[in-house]
Amino acid sequence: MPERALIGACWHTGARRGEVLRWAWAEDVNFEERWVRLGTHKSRGGSIRL
Repeated sequence: MPERALIGACWHTGARRGEVLRWAWAEDVNFEERWVRLGTHKSRGGSIRL
């Protein structure tokens, strides 16, 4: 059932599959405050920007 968890995470956050798979759980997901942090590659050098 890991596919369901991945689909659910994408559905509820609007994130792409690659963004969800790159999450560092200690830094990017906070269940107590109910937030997730997503990054983007829309920078000049192609690096991830938060």
